[in-house]
Amino acid sequence: MAICVVVALAQLIGGALVTNSLVYWAPITFEQPWRLVTSMFAHSQISITSPTSVLHILFNMYALILIGPILEHLLGRGRFLALYLLAGLGGSVAVAVLSPLTPVLGASGAIFGLFGAYFVVMRKIG
Repeated sequence: MAICVVVALAQLIGGALVTNSLVYWAPITFEQPWRLVTSMFAHSQISITSPTSVLHILFNMYALILIGPILEHLLGRGRFLALYLLAGLGGSVAVAVLSPLTPVLGASGAIFGLFGAYFVVMRKIG
């Protein structure tokens, strides 16, 4: 969560330059593979005048606050971090396969993965 907030502040200060350097777009995967991961920490162009950009990060961080502590407690910090990164990576790969010409940003893929893991863990616990 802290990384997302720091990146959001960098986007606010650096503008489109920061955002464009973090966005994931499938056609450049082999040239810049790190974008598969960096995109999950950035959000739509952060701007004080654009409420939708602020809502994007607020809703993602709210979802992370709801589910994150529970999963981290159940799985441990290392496994939780691995799960978050793998879920976000999975979201980027899904976009590359399903909609390869769509550029994406945001923690949504990782957070949806966390919700899926929460369902599996809670089901296993009973």
